[in-house]
Amino acid sequence: MIGGLYMAKEKKMLSEKQQINKTLIISWQITIAIVLVAYILEIVKQTKTVGYCAVMWAITIPFMIWTLVIYKKNPESKLIKYIAAIDYLALYAYVLLTGDTVLVFVYIFPFFSALIASNDVKLMRNVGIAAIVLNIASVVLRLINNDGSNPGLLAECEIQVAAAVLITLFSCVSCSFINRLNENKVAAMEQAAKEQELLNARVMNLVGVVEENIGIINESSKQMSASAKTTADAMNEITQGSDRTNEAIDNQIVRTKDIQSLISNQTELSANIKALVTTAKDDVDKSMANMNMLDDGAKKVKDNNDVVKKNMEELNEKTEEMQNIISIIANITSQTNMLALNASIEAARAGEAGRGFSVVASQITELANQTKAATENISEIVQALGEQANVAYNAVNSMVEINDNQNEIISDTNAKFKSIFADMNNIVADVDKQDAQIKDINDASGVILDSTNSIAEINSKLKEYAEETDGLAQTNLTNTLEMSGLIDAVMTEIENFRSGE
Repeated sequence: MIGGLYMAKEKKMLSEKQQINKTLIISWQITIAIVLVAYILEIVKQTKTVGYCAVMWAITIPFMIWTLVIYKKNPESKLIKYIAAIDYLALYAYVLLTGDTVLVFVYIFPFFSALIASNDVKLMRNVGIAAIVLNIASVVLRLINNDGSNPGLLAECEIQVAAAVLITLFSCVSCSFINRLNENKVAAMEQAAKEQELLNARVMNLVGVVEENIGIINESSKQMSASAKTTADAMNEITQGSDRTNEAIDNQIVRTKDIQSLISNQTELSANIKALVTTAKDDVDKSMANMNMLDDGAKKVKDNNDVVKKNMEELNEKTEEMQNIISIIANITSQTNMLALNASIEAARAGEAGRGFSVVASQITELANQTKAATENISEIVQALGEQANVAYNAVNSMVEINDNQNEIISDTNAKFKSIFADMNNIVADVDKQDAQIKDINDASGVILDSTNSIAEINSKLKEYAEETDGLAQTNLTNTLEMSGLIDAVMTEIENFRSGE
C-alpha cells in the first residue's frame, strides 16, 4: 500500500514537471509570436526590413522546433527551460541592442512571468542578471550615441536599468517565496501523506482483520448452509424413509406371521422326517444283517469254488498224464505191428518151418490191432474227458471271478449300508438339533414380532420429529443463505475499498 502511494506521488511529481514545461513552452511561444507579429507589422509599416525580421526568425524558430522535439521525447526534460531561456535572451539582446525605442526593454517582463512557473530561482536569477547586463549595455550604447536631442534620455536609462533590476529582484523574491511556500505545502502534504499512510495502514490492517473474520464467518456460513441443506435433505429422506420403513414394518409383520406358520409346518415336517428316518434306519439295520449273512455265504461258496478249481486243475494234470501214457501205448502198438509184420515175413521165408511163427505173428498183429483200436477209443474218451474238464475248469474260473466280483459288491454294499446307517444316525441327530433350532426360531420370531411392533411405534414418533426438524432446517437454511448474501455484499465492499486504495 505504501509503495502504491509512493508511486502515485512520483507520478504526480512527473505530471507537475510536464505541466511546468508545457506552460513554459506555451508562454514562451506566445511571447515570441507576439513579438514576431509586432515586427511583421513594422515591416508592413516599412519601419523594419525583412532581413531584420529574418534574423529574429533565425534566432527563435530553430530553438522552438528543438524544444518541441525534446518535449515530444521527454515531456519532463530539464533542458527545455534552459533552451527557452537562452533563446529568449538571444532574441531579447538582438531586439534590445538594435531597437530604436527604449520601450523594448519591457519584453523581458512576460518571460519572467513565464519563468516563475519553473520554480527555478537560480535560473531566474541568471536570466535577470543577463537581462540587467543587456539593459546596461543598451543604456551605455544609447548614451554613447546620444546627440543631445533627448534631454530625458538619462531618466529613461535610469528607469530601464531600475526596471530590469526590480523585475529581476521581485521575480527572484516571488519565486523564492513561492518555492518556500511550495516546500511548506509539500512538507505538509508529505506529513499528511505519512499520516494518511499510517491511517491507511491501520485501516487496511483493520480491513484485513475484518476480511479474515468475515471470511471465517463466510466459510462457517457456507458450512452452515451446506449443513442446513444436508440436514434438510436428510430430514426429508428420513421422512420418506420413515414412510418406507412403515411399509417395510407392515410387510415384516405379515412375513413374520407367515414365518411362524411355516415354522409350525416345518416342525410337523421335521417330526415326519424323523419318523421316516427312524424306519429307514431299522430297515438298513435289517439289511446290514442280511448282507452279513450273504457275505458269510459268499465266503463259503468261494471256499468251495477254490476246492473245485483245485480238483479240476489236478484232473487236467491227470488227463495230460493219461494222454502221455496212451501215446506211449500207441507207439508200442505201432512197434508191435512192425515186429509182427517182420515176423510174418521171416516165417514166410522159412516156409513150413516158420508156420508156427506166422500164426503167432498173425495173433500178435491182431492183438496189436485190437490194442490200437482200444487205445484209440481210450484216447478219444480221454480227449473228450479233457475237453469236458477244460470246459468245467473254465466254468469254475468264471464262477470264481463272478464270485469274487460278487464278494466285492457285497463288501461295498455292506460298507455303504454301514455309511448309510451312520448317516441315518447323523440325520436323526440333525433332526433333533433342527427341532431345537426351530423351537428357538419360533421363540425368536415371536420376539421379532414384538420388536417390530415397538419399532413401528418408534418410527411414527421419529417421523413426527423428522418433519419438525425438517421445518427448522428449512428455516435455518433460509437464514443462512440471507446471512451468506450479506457477507458476500460486505466482502464486495471490502474489495471495492481495496481497489479504491
